[in-house]
Amino acid sequence: MSTCVVTFVYPQATKYFRQFRECLEKQGDPDFDLVIFNDGCIEKDLELLVGKQLRTKIYQNSGKSIAHIRVSGLRILVSDIYENIIFADIDDICSSNRVEYVKRYLNLYPIVMNDLILINEDSTVIKASLISETFANRQRISHSAIKSYNMIGMSNSAIKRNMVNIKFLESILEDTIAFDWSFYTEMLHRTNAVFINEAKTYYRQHGQNTALFSDFRKEEIFKNIAVKIQHYRNVCHLSTYYRQEVEYLSQLNEYLNDDSHFNSFYKKFQLNKGQSFPWWSVIPESEVWKNEIQF
Repeated sequence: MSTCVVTFVYPQATKYFRQFRECLEKQGDPDFDLVIFNDGCIEKDLELLVGKQLRTKIYQNSGKSIAHIRVSGLRILVSDIYENIIFADIDDICSSNRVEYVKRYLNLYPIVMNDLILINEDSTVIKASLISETFANRQRISHSAIKSYNMIGMSNSAIKRNMVNIKFLESILEDTIAFDWSFYTEMLHRTNAVFINEAKTYYRQHGQNTALFSDFRKEEIFKNIAVKIQHYRNVCHLSTYYRQEVEYLSQLNEYLNDDSHFNSFYKKFQLNKGQSFPWWSVIPESEVWKNEIQF
């Protein structure tokens, strides 16, 4: 069954190209093609990704936003020959058994999520087995697991080609920040995924590409609210839960513009307690706080 490893590249990421190529050349299962969606890299830079050991296919794929680029790439993939699609971010590193194990589990499940190991710019491990703290190996994952925050994205996931719903993707807001969250929420409303810890993605932490936060400034909290509202609008047709979250979070956003309200909320819900939060989870779901606040 044909398999591809898919990545999206851009000029700012060229410093990661060689290490990314090398991790794919070390895969225990070499039977896959590397599919590259190129947003602005010159041919000389792309040569760093095209090793002699890799079968490579390159598509030119520029766009107005990350969401637009990813939708365009997925539209191409659903018309291509590959049944198994393994996603890998260009600035990350795959464990040498990732292709082997993901392909094995794609024979049983339509969506596979593997574990994350957080690394810094120098590839030093910051935190091992991030997702294993929440899910057991081979645990089935439903949409409820990511309803209030996300742990699955194009760094650590793979899908069967027939899972892609282009009609839904074309309805996603073009400026969507948490594209992966919306993408997987829709699919998980149709089927379950499986989590595996036998394969890893070494997820590089830099700039805005951060999986865990522990120190939240005011503007980051408002960004968290905005991202969640945007995501829930993308998927609101799937459940009344998402529609209600849009309403409650919009009210919360207005409520927190008052400094006294903000400070009270910040302390009451312990947003400053120093723990680490996964993507978009610093603001709890409304069930936690809606009855405590007088809008």
